[in-house]
Amino acid sequence: MKVLRSTMYEPSAIVPHPTAIAREADLKLPIDEAILGMEMPGVLVLGEVFESDIEDKTLLTQEALKRYMPRREREENQALLFYWDAEMLERTRPTGIISGTQPAPLNVEEITTVLRQLAKHPSYKGQTVIAISEDYKMVRMKAGKVEVEEMKA
Repeated sequence: MKVLRSTMYEPSAIVPHPTAIAREADLKLPIDEAILGMEMPGVLVLGEVFESDIEDKTLLTQEALKRYMPRREREENQALLFYWDAEMLERTRPTGIISGTQPAPLNVEEITTVLRQLAKHPSYKGQTVIAISEDYKMVRMKAGKVEVEEMKA
């Protein structure tokens, strides 16, 4: 069966981060839509869908935690990028650009997830946001659309 693990990274840095586990059969929406439906403006929500044969909810929760622990540092780095950029949005004009000068310890997919949710942030007014991935690809959000390009030497 498919299982959804979603974790909310709030700006107040509550630790442990609020996390929910749900079996696909328990959800009202298809599982892939459910994770998108959990995104909230101004709050970063991350998670994963995984397969499991475990029926017992306590054991299933333990399995989800075991799967999460190796990802925790990367997800916390995503939260750092999200809230840092969100803070900068407050100080940047709608035509402004926010850009990091060092690569984030994240891959393109992880940065894209952050920027896609950042586009829903109440402080986002169309600013351009640029982040460099750990493999030196430029991930840019402009007018709410995210694109990736190779960095020029």
